[in-house]
Amino acid sequence: MELGVADGLRVIAVAGSADATLVKGFGAQTVVPRGEAAIRGVHDAAPGGVDGLIDAAVLDAAVLPAIRDGGKLATVRGFAGPSERGITIEPVRVTSYLHNHEALERLGCLVAEKRLTLRVAETFPPEQAAEAQRKMAAGGTRGRLLIVF
Repeated sequence: MELGVADGLRVIAVAGSADATLVKGFGAQTVVPRGEAAIRGVHDAAPGGVDGLIDAAVLDAAVLPAIRDGGKLATVRGFAGPSERGITIEPVRVTSYLHNHEALERLGCLVAEKRLTLRVAETFPPEQAAEAQRKMAAGGTRGRLLIVF
């Protein structure tokens, strides 16, 4: 979200009521309530549909109606289609950026400028790495779990 804001994009977020203030703080201009009507809410917030959508909730094809004809869908869990109405599906993988030094340097600069928030949920010493793994696998963590050496 903050990366989109940093690039001057209008950001529409879908969030539960408990997270609405948080996502607004990250720069969302519009917050649509999470739930069955969320896709319609996004489409209504951007008549004709959004130009691009990041599907971090892994809803896959269910989000396509919120995207304009010829728009783009960034998917974080490997959804590959089928698509519709000329919507391009772009899989996003962290490993794709492993050697993209320019992008990584930009992220570092945005953090230093306090334009990108790092969310650390909890830290663990190395001997508790298994516990960190269990918490990560259980899901529901807000932020990242870090092993601190």
